[in-house]
Amino acid sequence: AQVLVKWNNFTTIVALKTRKKQQQPKQKPSNTNSQTYLESLFYDSTSYNNTMYMNMFINEKDAVKKKAAVQCLLKYREEFFQKNLKRAANNYETAAQLLHDLSKTAIFHNKEGTSRFWIDTNSNNSGILCIGSSSIGRDSSPMDENGNGTHQDLVVLNEFLTQMKPWKKGPLQIFGTYIDTEWRSDWKWDRLKKHVDSLDGHVVADLGCANGYFMLRMLHDFQPKLIVGIDPNYKAWLEFLFFQRVVQSDALVFELMDGECMDKFVCMYDTVFCLGVLYHTPDPIGMLRKIWLSMKPNGQLIVDCQGIPGNDALALFPKDKYANAKGMWFLPTVTTLKHWLARCNFVKIHVFYSEPLSIEEQRATEWARVKSLNEALDDSQTTTVEGYPAPSRFYVKCYRG
Repeated sequence: AQVLVKWNNFTTIVALKTRKKQQQPKQKPSNTNSQTYLESLFYDSTSYNNTMYMNMFINEKDAVKKKAAVQCLLKYREEFFQKNLKRAANNYETAAQLLHDLSKTAIFHNKEGTSRFWIDTNSNNSGILCIGSSSIGRDSSPMDENGNGTHQDLVVLNEFLTQMKPWKKGPLQIFGTYIDTEWRSDWKWDRLKKHVDSLDGHVVADLGCANGYFMLRMLHDFQPKLIVGIDPNYKAWLEFLFFQRVVQSDALVFELMDGECMDKFVCMYDTVFCLGVLYHTPDPIGMLRKIWLSMKPNGQLIVDCQGIPGNDALALFPKDKYANAKGMWFLPTVTTLKHWLARCNFVKIHVFYSEPLSIEEQRATEWARVKSLNEALDDSQTTTVEGYPAPSRFYVKCYRG
């Protein structure tokens, strides 16, 4: 009997200690010598283990439930990073090392224009997102505050920019280097901005944010309280980290996760942008429901979805690839997209753009030597190389009902 009592006490103590440990946010590993450069950037980034914005903006009145939601997000963030780290390291460890090396150069410490960004409208483009002073890019010897700097700084910068090819979202000008990206994202922003309700004072989610291009456009044109970008792509995350080292904005957060986490941001967002996401998920209805849960009552949702022409209530489900692209699941007609939103309890559904995707908006460039839309269509440009209808883009504004 005495042994049995001790054993019960022991198991009770173990259970209590285990429960207590699980409630604490996971700390970054102490053995930094064994870290990859990707791990070093992840654990040293300002967003890692940052629960301040979660605790501030997750709108869960029950303190226990709020704490549980925060802990779930932290656990999801850590597990997602570690689960995909090996594959990411094979592709992006060199770029991560270059970004690490850049932090030691004068590039990020030059006082002239380093901590700013702007939109260059004095060109034939709708607007080039400029990051970092162009004078640094023209100067073979950028100087820090102590007058130190060498040509090697620019060599490392150019190596990083080259390593990050293909560049997808832009156009960009980075420290004087013009980067013609695959996508004319400035065209998309021009369309969106005309119809988006003001983001001033809003907590915003950019789901599928890529490198943060649209986050920076939001920050430039409005005064949001916070913008949380969510994207599972390690390359996009590295590009964002580079931008953020220059911009240094407290209003920007990048979460390296996929959209499955959205429902944990309980009633947090005034506005959610879901741009180019729904057709990449095998469960678009489930994704929309998670987005709904993340929004405040009457919150604004902006959707950009690739689909197919026609007014029938149907969606294309490709056998394998669509327009040479993998990971394409359901490509709806605009009618079907409206039905999805309505059945997920979104209201005031307004389609403000519905046009075929053009080869001028998505194309290969010097900085993105890829098989782009032109190579994915037949000669008539009305059918994909797989024989499916050519893609259209639908932009929709609606609200949480």
